[in-house]
Amino acid sequence: MSVCHSKHSVRRRGARAALAGLGAVAIAITVTAHPAGAQSMGGGARPFDIRPFVGAYIPTGGQRDQLINAVMTGGQAQWSISPRWSLVGTYAWSPSADKSTLNPTNKLYTGDEQRLDVRQEDVGVQARLGDLNGPAASDSWSMHPFVGAGLGSRQYRYRHPAIAETLVGKSGATDMMGYAGLGTDVVRNNSRLGFRFELRDYMSQYKGLYDQLATSQTRNDVTFSAGLNFGF
Repeated sequence: MSVCHSKHSVRRRGARAALAGLGAVAIAITVTAHPAGAQSMGGGARPFDIRPFVGAYIPTGGQRDQLINAVMTGGQAQWSISPRWSLVGTYAWSPSADKSTLNPTNKLYTGDEQRLDVRQEDVGVQARLGDLNGPAASDSWSMHPFVGAGLGSRQYRYRHPAIAETLVGKSGATDMMGYAGLGTDVVRNNSRLGFRFELRDYMSQYKGLYDQLATSQTRNDVTFSAGLNFGF
């Protein structure tokens, strides 16, 4: 029993270390990447931005054996604390499905992929890398690349909770997660409108879709989104 407990403790520590490492590496990138960029920042940095977005949720690795690809929608709020640094809060929702309910050995076997909602909230820090095309005329378009990292949580909830609650006593689970991302804002100078394109890599401490795993596992997925900026 002591050997088994030791293995479980090591796995939990490994998952936490992986999440912490992901955040630390991405934040280090934001601190060191393109330091000269701050000198070339022109239009496009507003004190506050909100943006609706749409994109794709793509499970990878072990997570791909559990969940299907899905569309992703949501919104972001961004507060620029300086021309270079910003705080970003994100909410996203994806209508995915549980592949394992096709397996007769699963307690939730129904002969079909059970639909579920994947919801996540996170808060992160973002570093703007400057103006990709340098100073531009006031009525022209420009690109502003950025990198970022953050932490948050993800919830899995079955669309038909009565099925899960009857069979296993739970209809979902909540996991801790972290992300590293990069992207670019495309804005028209002196305009409140613009576009954002972003790619994020997420790592989570996955405990199963209804907390059925004895120990958490480090799982990975990727999201890509395109959003419409409204600056204030």
